Amino acid sequence: MDHSGQTVLEIIARAAGRDVSALKDSDRLFHDLRLDGDDAEEVMSKVCEFSGLSPADFPFSKYFGAEFGAGYRHLIGEWLGLAKEILEPLTISDLIQCVEAKTFSILTQPE
Repeated sequence: MDHSGQTVLEIIARAAGRDVSALKDSDRLFHDLRLDGDDAEEVMSKVCEFSGLSPADFPFSKYFGAEFGAGYRHLIGEWLGLAKEILEPLTISDLIQCVEAKTFSILTQPE
């Protein structure tokens, strides 16, 4: 992993309160690491500041909710079994790919 990927991992680990070595590329920021609301906004702001990407180009509401209700989205999603349907998954790997490609447009491309 290059310097960009390591920096993204460190930003995410700090926000999620985890050790970098405990993170996997497949970890989803909302679904697995429970980043949402202001915490997710802070992660994305730091990633954009580091990488030179524009926060305005990132479709935040597709992957994260607003601060209001942040804690309840996880509870409701797990309780009703709707965790996958609440918000689309964004993995650590997805975010690192965006930073390396210097664009968020790869998030909207079909696989």
